[in-house]
Amino acid sequence: MTPIVSPSLIYLIGVLDTFNTIVFLIEIITGVLAFAGLLIMLIYTAENASLVGKLGDDEEYRVLRKYVRKLFAILALALFIDLAAPSKTTVIQMMVAKNITYERVDKIIKAGKNVKEELKKDVIDIIREIKKNECNSGIRDEK
Repeated sequence: MTPIVSPSLIYLIGVLDTFNTIVFLIEIITGVLAFAGLLIMLIYTAENASLVGKLGDDEEYRVLRKYVRKLFAILALALFIDLAAPSKTTVIQMMVAKNITYERVDKIIKAGKNVKEELKKDVIDIIREIKKNECNSGIRDEK
């Protein structure tokens, strides 16, 4: 009998969940570093207000600007991956949606009706046994 869900798919769901966590951590780290670099650039610009037109010539400023741009590019890429990669819940929902068919739902409904009827019969039999035992114990008490 072929399984509905492949075991390798279950493993990949776990790997995907870990991957999403790592991407989220990269977003946090690069976001903090990028905004810290941006803040440093603003402070550097404010302190060197007389050099505003010449900041592009300053080597420290150019290096800082280059790293801040790279950090924002990494952050943008991580955000895109985070938005594009499905979550564990989404993958499970996709598997369920793929495997639910009208035929399977009909089989489940029929099986449920059969189980319901069997349970109903069992409960009625139990009630009859209890009543029968109560009647028999009442006869014994009278003797």
